[in-house]
Amino acid sequence: MKTETREINGKEYSVLVAGNGKALQRVHDGSYMGREVVLGMDYSIKPPREDKAEYYMEVESEEEEAAVLPYDPKLEQELQEKDEALTILGIEL
Repeated sequence: MKTETREINGKEYSVLVAGNGKALQRVHDGSYMGREVVLGMDYSIKPPREDKAEYYMEVESEEEEAAVLPYDPKLEQELQEKDEALTILGIEL
């Protein structure tokens, strides 16, 4: 498991990324979270708390391994602009 910093909608976030063939599981309740988790606020307990990497563990993936493309901020921006254009035109996918 590694931690990356990514810009999402103009803000920087820490993202946990599981290794190949692995996924992330939340420790306190066993929830299967998939290959990546964006750390933020954890509302699964009361009171809500700030997410931390130690609240997750790597487990064997329940999903068939798919090709994972490296994160590309330019592609992310392009996709967001296309989505906004479709919304303006009243087209929902």
